[in-house]
Amino acid sequence: MPYIKNEIIDKIYECDLCEGRLYLDPSYKILSNGTAKGLSPFVKERTPSFVVSNVKGIWKDFASGQGGKSVIDFIQAYKNLDFPEAVKLACEVLNIPIEYEKETEEQREKRQKKKTLKEIISSVKEIYKENFAGSPRGAESLRGRASEGGGDVQKENFPKLPHGLLPAQKYMQERGFSEEILSDFEIGYALAGMYEVLKERGQVSEGVALGVLKAYQNGGYYDFFKGRIIFPISDKHGHCVGFGGRVMPSEAKEGAPKYLNSPESEVFHKSELLYGFHLARNSMAQRGEVYLVEGYTDVMRMHQIGLRNCVATLGTALSAQHL
Repeated sequence: MPYIKNEIIDKIYECDLCEGRLYLDPSYKILSNGTAKGLSPFVKERTPSFVVSNVKGIWKDFASGQGGKSVIDFIQAYKNLDFPEAVKLACEVLNIPIEYEKETEEQREKRQKKKTLKEIISSVKEIYKENFAGSPRGAESLRGRASEGGGDVQKENFPKLPHGLLPAQKYMQERGFSEEILSDFEIGYALAGMYEVLKERGQVSEGVALGVLKAYQNGGYYDFFKGRIIFPISDKHGHCVGFGGRVMPSEAKEGAPKYLNSPESEVFHKSELLYGFHLARNSMAQRGEVYLVEGYTDVMRMHQIGLRNCVATLGTALSAQHL
């Protein structure tokens, strides 16, 4: 069965996010600073809250809460299309010729498996983000599912500090990170209960393959990143493929590593990934240079002070695969 070439999809991801041919509402204005703004494409409103940033490589509709990192994401949400149809429409609007290539049944199955794993890890990322924010969809849903399944998520796992911040939020803000940068990098927090969620969905084996769950030697599973601040790691298109987890001081145990990372998987190959690349690529192209730093928070600090052409390797030496 033929499918659209990856090279064509790459061209779409590299297109100007502010592109005016995709959203034709009269309120939508492209500004001179690499951003655009207009009324929400999804709900009625009087004050424009739909924002697009080429520098950050993201779009966000504050009225509806929807957001994404590419032209394809936007078309999927705006036109309610699946990925292949969104790619076709993007090619039509952006005048990119569509090219197809054939694949064997084995290649198709492998591609479908990777697609499924990316969908699962994306949903896990959203739960981690909601845990960090303390939202009902994150913490409360995990608590409910864990209690139904016999998990160990209880109310005491969700203490709020007197000023309303969760401990993970307080820790990151005390380290000087703004709400904007925490949102840009989609910072999360891992509570207990992920096993129950994935078991309910019939995705335990996939959770193990992705390194979200680990098996006990005597049977059963546990949440690999429990008690850690989560740094989602994305591919060049902004799709989550793995995680880094930093233990909270309150959860630290003697001899336990400060950081844990996702293991190698069908979708996660650390020797090919650069942390923050999807947020830095436009700035890198504009400036013609890149800063390479050591870790997740180093990248975040550089972006926060305006040096968005900054990335980090994932504990490996820079190689030809990264380039």
